[in-house]
Amino acid sequence: MSANIEGLIRSSFVRINSTEEKGRHIVCGAPIAKGSVIGRIPVVVVPQNEVDLLRGTLLFNYAFEWDPPERYKATKDLQQCDTRYNQGIALGLISLCNHNFTPNSDYEFDYDENYLIWRALRDIEEGEEITIHYKVPIWFDMHDEQNLAAQ
Repeated sequence: MSANIEGLIRSSFVRINSTEEKGRHIVCGAPIAKGSVIGRIPVVVVPQNEVDLLRGTLLFNYAFEWDPPERYKATKDLQQCDTRYNQGIALGLISLCNHNFTPNSDYEFDYDENYLIWRALRDIEEGEEITIHYKVPIWFDMHDEQNLAAQ
């Protein structure tokens, strides 16, 4: 495993905000250009045989599917915190990103070093909420009309 910890999180890019409507969420603290790495987020991998235990916790809502062969893409029946696969708990601010069907950021998996690479999909303006697509079927009610229309 390499020791590349440079740029784990570009803190000037993001800040935590909280509202009654959205709860805690991530807001852009300085303009972010399309393609920029917002953060390199370390992940704790929860092995498949411990996923049922995870399901009974609040961390369930923050798990990322973590299966290097990405077998779940072939099954077409992906579900949140699927017990057939390892899960990843991201130890960074991406865990506070809200879901959006048309997000302004995305993440890719670095399975070799157990990181999520978080990038801007487009230019993001200061003060704008930073969102991601959760890449699993949504297990909660979406209240935002724009997101509901996209379902």
